[in-house]
Amino acid sequence: GTAGTGGVAGSAGDAGVDASLDGGGGAPADAQADAPPGYDASACTAPPPDAGCAMGEYWHACKQSCVSCYDVSLLVFGDVTKVTSLSDSGSGTNQRFPRLAADGSSTRVVLTQGVPPTSPTHTDFLTGVQQGADFASLVTDLGNFVNYPGENESGPLLVPAGAVEPVSGTAAASLFLLMDSDRNGKQQIMSTPLFQGAGSPSVLAAPVNAGGNDYHVAYAHQATPARLFWSSDRAQPGLYTWAVTGGQAQKVAVTLPGGCAASDEDLEPWVTPDGTLLLFSSPRRVGPNCNVPLNGGKRSLYFAYLDPATGLPLADAVELASVRTALEQSLGKTDFALGTPSLDPTACTLYFSSDGDPDDADWDVYRSPR
Repeated sequence: GTAGTGGVAGSAGDAGVDASLDGGGGAPADAQADAPPGYDASACTAPPPDAGCAMGEYWHACKQSCVSCYDVSLLVFGDVTKVTSLSDSGSGTNQRFPRLAADGSSTRVVLTQGVPPTSPTHTDFLTGVQQGADFASLVTDLGNFVNYPGENESGPLLVPAGAVEPVSGTAAASLFLLMDSDRNGKQQIMSTPLFQGAGSPSVLAAPVNAGGNDYHVAYAHQATPARLFWSSDRAQPGLYTWAVTGGQAQKVAVTLPGGCAASDEDLEPWVTPDGTLLLFSSPRRVGPNCNVPLNGGKRSLYFAYLDPATGLPLADAVELASVRTALEQSLGKTDFALGTPSLDPTACTLYFSSDGDPDDADWDVYRSPR
């Protein structure tokens, strides 16, 4: 179903903790888990109203009401469609990591793509603005020394003005870009104002970038304290978090449904600005043989609720099964991967990437409304 129309597709899909996010306006409120936790989506069958829901709302079948999309206590998504304006028509360019943010009165997207399209040798960034359901004014010039020649740039994240910029520790005066690049001989997380005309992206100091490769950053910039999440190949590889106010980096142990650890080094993390929800990708694993992933190790999408004060999960992760099954039905196949999930600034639409299109043998951008 779509926000604004009130439909609920895949209602037998994704159960979730009731985070009771009743915040409206520009930012979600802090999560407060119900006791006992959990909305089982398959047990909630209340039909939506004929008139649908207002813009910025979705039909919450368990609460039996239209609620703000910032209420993430029920994460069920509708039809999956390819975003053609952000996806190539051939093969080889691999559009991934779609990340959206408010940019004044507009919504801006940033993503990665292979360069050059005919024979990818590295990845660069692409950015544009949303116009209705489409994206336009796509450019590769994101600022001075962004898209460094011949080097891999990855994990882009747009952060709005007013958020604490993690290098300076002060509120940013304008929209800025968090990213990672291997230009210095290893993958490092960097920060730069978007479209900066001079200077270079700044490398974040330790405890970030303390590993051989630190990359794919996420930022809960409205949490208290504001905190970063990222992937690292340091002594204990995996997902890490760090409060930008100081202290040590801490590994984030994520458990998949059924008790297997999300053991891959890179979970392609994304977090809500308030730090209460983690979206990530992982191969599906089911015990007791957790070392043998399902579907040949191809990734699926998951979410986990977090304690924003610590950045640690409140419970096991849940697969976004409604998204996978919707794409399986659309493509008529199961041997594909999904990755790089995120929500748009309204929290009404999920964006992600997949290599499932049989007519386009690489990664493309998809979206699915709540």
